[in-house]
Amino acid sequence: MFDLPISLRTLLQDRSLGLRLLVEGDDDPRPVRWVHSSDVDDPTPFLEPGVVLLTTWLVTLDAAATDAYVRRLREAQVTALGFGYDSTGRLDSCPPELISAARRHGLPLFEVPVETPFIAVMRVAAAAATASEYAQATAVHRAAQDLTRAAAVGHVPVLLRLSHSLQGWAALIDSQGDVVHAAPESAGPLVAPLSADLERLRENGPRSSVSVTVGGEHIVLYPLGLDQARGFLVAGRRAPWDPPALSLVDTAVSVLTIRLSRDRSQRLAERQAYSATLDLLLAGHDEDAQRIMTHLTSRLPSSPLRLHLLRAPAGADEELERACALAAARGREGHLAAERDGALAVLAQCDGQLETELPKVAARLKALLGSSAPHDRSELRRALSEAQAALDSARAPDRTIVNYETVSRGRILDLLEHDLVMEWARSVLQPVLAQGPQALAALSAFLRHGGVLQEAAAELDVHRNTLRNRLQRLQKGLEHDLSSPSDCAELLLAVQAWINAKPER
Repeated sequence: MFDLPISLRTLLQDRSLGLRLLVEGDDDPRPVRWVHSSDVDDPTPFLEPGVVLLTTWLVTLDAAATDAYVRRLREAQVTALGFGYDSTGRLDSCPPELISAARRHGLPLFEVPVETPFIAVMRVAAAAATASEYAQATAVHRAAQDLTRAAAVGHVPVLLRLSHSLQGWAALIDSQGDVVHAAPESAGPLVAPLSADLERLRENGPRSSVSVTVGGEHIVLYPLGLDQARGFLVAGRRAPWDPPALSLVDTAVSVLTIRLSRDRSQRLAERQAYSATLDLLLAGHDEDAQRIMTHLTSRLPSSPLRLHLLRAPAGADEELERACALAAARGREGHLAAERDGALAVLAQCDGQLETELPKVAARLKALLGSSAPHDRSELRRALSEAQAALDSARAPDRTIVNYETVSRGRILDLLEHDLVMEWARSVLQPVLAQGPQALAALSAFLRHGGVLQEAAAELDVHRNTLRNRLQRLQKGLEHDLSSPSDCAELLLAVQAWINAKPER
């Protein structure tokens, strides 16, 4: 639509010039980008592709030299050759050897009458080029206006307008790398080979772009977003890119970025929308939640999934959300991140890229992480309770990541590794700790084997009488009775809490 150089026909049909076509040339129409005159025997070093060359044939060439002359013009991608008469009258017609050579090499040849100066041909070409450039600029401007108006309706009209103007195709890609919409729809599969290029755009930031050629298609890729890539615009066509076409793509990028990007108040509204989506899922309204995610150019994770709760230091929430979005994008996965009671709730596909990276993200941002067991979306209420229980048992600095599977196996001791419990364990075990590691090992083995001396002694590789003597010495300092099941249970909790915490001795 935008490649509008003038054509040879434009010059030939201008009656004021009186040009007469002598040789039509081949069937490959070439544009006229300028008109130049020269009478040297080899003007090709001074020519560019698309030039119409005018000559009065001052050089005297035989048939072989004339053939070589025309062949060089053809190789230099000259559009046409114009033969003109000078005022001396030395030639009364175009040399036949020049006509024959033009036919052999498929070079269009036309005659310029003696009353038409070469400057007149150049002036007509310049005027036609100016008109062409004006028409091109007007077309680009109108197309840009159409894109701007289309953006007020939605991203689909923008893609339709863009693909029509480019005589190609365009596609909107979400942040995970999946096609949201393509125009025409048949262009969707053309995006599949571009996953590595989309990853380059994510890494290089929102002010980058990529240009590639795949299967004869000239393709450009742009991220959409101000602070991060919220999606991507991909456009392609068979013709090489020119400045007007790229200008139109830039306009589409701008209007789509404005449509997709959010200022602070809009981002707050978006977070509220994600929180509302989570509420809908928890209430069992799956279809309504999916509709909201579609409007947000996002999608929910596939089942089975886990619900993760992260509690980050103040000011780290946005970075946490961004890191989750990037991880999900790398895995081409849907995800949902929403604020929930002072924590960030993240729905992620089980064993997906996001779930794999989440512990590293939590560690980098010094966040506590509690994760549920695997569930379907219909079981999210239970998943939320599990994630909350896991998060409640997490604490810095030694227990920042907790999975509900660990908590749910009845390992209550995993919940006891904090300062208050350690102080309690220290006070209960003080008489034991005073006698050294051997005494603690003896008490631990005795309690874990349910008071069976033979089994405990075998574990310690000592005689049972040796173990009995050690326990009798311990009993003298302990307030707990080693023959009491309830006292032994309390001692076992204290011992395991102390051993699991591994405090500095």
